[in-house]
Amino acid sequence: HLETSGPFAGLWVRTARALRRAGYKSPDEVRADIVAGALHPFISIFDYGKYADAEVRAWLGLKSWEESWDKTPRIVRYRERR
Repeated sequence: HLETSGPFAGLWVRTARALRRAGYKSPDEVRADIVAGALHPFISIFDYGKYADAEVRAWLGLKSWEESWDKTPRIVRYRERR
């Protein structure tokens, strides 16, 4: 089911809910974080993964994650186990 009204109208309900739970209130906030690299498919937001990210980027008219960041090396930090 798609959102029919509100700031996230046109997105799947599950994706819109994930964005709201993460504190986003408008598409402009989402766009700003995606462009800055703060919101991406590898972030730990419940129900926000690569499919939701692809949906949001297409909804906003942005390049896919692979087109934007695929060649950029990701830094993965592991916590030390004690």
